[in-house]
Amino acid sequence: STQRHGGAYSILILRVAMKRPHLAGDKDGHTVLLSQVRMQDARPSPWDYCLVFPLPEVGSRERAITQVMAATYLEQVFRGVKYDFLPTGRTLWGRVQSLGAIDYTEFLELLRKTCIEVISVKCGLSTRQFTSRDKDEIYVKIVADENDLKLQADKQNYRMKLDASIDPKTTFAAHAPYDRDFNKVFQMYDSYHGKTMFRSLDRIRLVESILTSLLNLQMLTHYKLCRAVFPLHDMDGLSSLRAQWGNLSLRTLFKRQPIDEIRNYFGEKIGLYYSWLGFYRRWLILPSLVGFAFFIVQVLKTNHFKEINFAFCIIIALWGTLFLEFWKRHQSELAIRWGMEEFEQEETVRPAFEGTPRISPVTDKPEKFYSPTKRRVKQVFSMTVALIMVACVIGSVGGIMIYKNKDRTAADFATRQKIGALVNAIQIKVFNVIYGYLAVWLTNWENHQTDTAYEDSLIYKTFLFQFVNSYNSLLYIAFLKRLVEEQCQEGDCLMELTIQLGIVFGISLALNLVEIILPSLSDWWSTRQEDKKVARLQAAGMQVRTRMTQCEEQMKLAAYPGPYRDYLKLIVQFGYVTLFCVAFPLAPLLALIVNLLEIRFGALLLCKLTRRPYPHGAQDIGSWQMILEVMTVAGVMVNIGIAVRTSDTFAGASPLVQLAIFLCIEHLVLILKYVISSAIPDVPTVVKVAQARHKILVDRIFHQAAIVEKDDSEAAVAEAVDQTVYDDDF
Repeated sequence: STQRHGGAYSILILRVAMKRPHLAGDKDGHTVLLSQVRMQDARPSPWDYCLVFPLPEVGSRERAITQVMAATYLEQVFRGVKYDFLPTGRTLWGRVQSLGAIDYTEFLELLRKTCIEVISVKCGLSTRQFTSRDKDEIYVKIVADENDLKLQADKQNYRMKLDASIDPKTTFAAHAPYDRDFNKVFQMYDSYHGKTMFRSLDRIRLVESILTSLLNLQMLTHYKLCRAVFPLHDMDGLSSLRAQWGNLSLRTLFKRQPIDEIRNYFGEKIGLYYSWLGFYRRWLILPSLVGFAFFIVQVLKTNHFKEINFAFCIIIALWGTLFLEFWKRHQSELAIRWGMEEFEQEETVRPAFEGTPRISPVTDKPEKFYSPTKRRVKQVFSMTVALIMVACVIGSVGGIMIYKNKDRTAADFATRQKIGALVNAIQIKVFNVIYGYLAVWLTNWENHQTDTAYEDSLIYKTFLFQFVNSYNSLLYIAFLKRLVEEQCQEGDCLMELTIQLGIVFGISLALNLVEIILPSLSDWWSTRQEDKKVARLQAAGMQVRTRMTQCEEQMKLAAYPGPYRDYLKLIVQFGYVTLFCVAFPLAPLLALIVNLLEIRFGALLLCKLTRRPYPHGAQDIGSWQMILEVMTVAGVMVNIGIAVRTSDTFAGASPLVQLAIFLCIEHLVLILKYVISSAIPDVPTVVKVAQARHKILVDRIFHQAAIVEKDDSEAAVAEAVDQTVYDDDF
């Protein structure tokens, strides 16, 4: 018997298994028949993960690895794990110790072999290695068997869905931490080779958890010791998802998204994003129709058409409130349906988190600790950088305004207005990209412990900048331009605001196309370059493969950056809809069109143009919810302010009177918003009942059963379990 990841004992068992392949020991003192596993796997098992190591050419002039560099790499990659008892690990450490510097190619080869030994012996995972067709990379495929997955799920209290037959009366099936002693209560799924307890995303999460407990995969790629680490596609699941969702056919354009299938393949975070996007798209239909009608009225310029803007303000304010309240209810249903209602309380530590090892004063278990004071200092610095970037944006907008209005009598004045509007729209996107990368770097530097804390910090850091960058010029036109410059383009500030918003939406549509075209071009270019290299190798007389394996094809694809940037883009768009609908009633309709394309392009990107992302969990959409709430309140203020400023009724009133009218109307609408939001519960009654029922059900199954198991009769049954080691299989 062995302990989990238990050193020399694991080597002994590995050697026994090589001589007698029908027999090996698992990681928890039990005996398993490997031949039995293989008998069940008539077809090759699908692989879960892939590591891609560089393979330098012989004689290549790569830098030598100094002793200090090698020691640093090994310490950070292996997370303090004792690898030098392994054959290659011992050789690697001996070479590092005996030489002042080690050849780069030799170091990479020894490091890769040591990683394979750690993965195979200490992690207990199976691997297969092969070279790329152009002989410059070594691919390492990794797979875990069912027993490894059960051990890891039990170790980390991985939440899994209970079988529906356990409680057929409940609306939502319950979820509970996995326990190997209660296998029969958990739901079984159809898989590549029969029934299993683990879906494709469960396998990926558990395999990465095993790997990252002993290997720092982020450091491997950071130091360029490994070119890529990514989960592999389950081709059966991917083919099904592509047919339902991941294509650009007209049949799928208005079709409801298969949200549960998206979540089961890509994880709850991506599933929640597309659920929110689909929900937002459906709720945009009503304001799109109303906005189109108001736009027609504006074009016809009927009597008192500006006065009806107040009605549109109230409609949009109520729409925004109802949209967010009903989304909260829908979100709570998704959380309990997907078993994520306690995710943030049970969230695991980020693999990228770095800290000092210590014993937790709460749980008395080993943990990594990072000083909250250090993190707060870094966060203050990050906010300072954000404020500097905001000042740069304001300066840029000021420069554009000076260019547009430096000579009002010149013949090109009207042309400069349009050029200035275009340049302003472009600089918004450029600053968004620059600060987006800067914000990610700063948040990584802050070293947050969980993914939720990391994303919340990133969102808060970005929101102030995005608000100023995206809306400052529009707010200037709406409220300040007539006061500062005494006139607007063509004498109508509302029309100038409409033109500016139209340009912004036009650029958003164009950028959606760019997001699809760039990954496609990148994939085509890298494949073309590799084809040329393969042709050169063939011409030199080498035998090489002409076709790529699935791992190689996936490696050529770009890494999926996650839904953060998509959320940010759509939150800004939501601001255009809620903040400036009076100036541009077509904003909801254009947002609806953009979102239809966003769903289709995003699905295509995930299913065909990027590698499979890690399936992150999520309980809700996080701090984006708070930002949406802020935007709806700001929308009330801005729209009513625009309506009061442009209304013919109040045109002759003094600024003080206009301010008083604005405050009265704005407060009445905000009170109405508050009453509506208070009247609608965030969590439906059916969800509350299910939560209470699940708690009782889980307690009844696990906790009471655990007490019963301590009875002598149960212990006698356990002692009678057959521990015989057989020499043959079935």
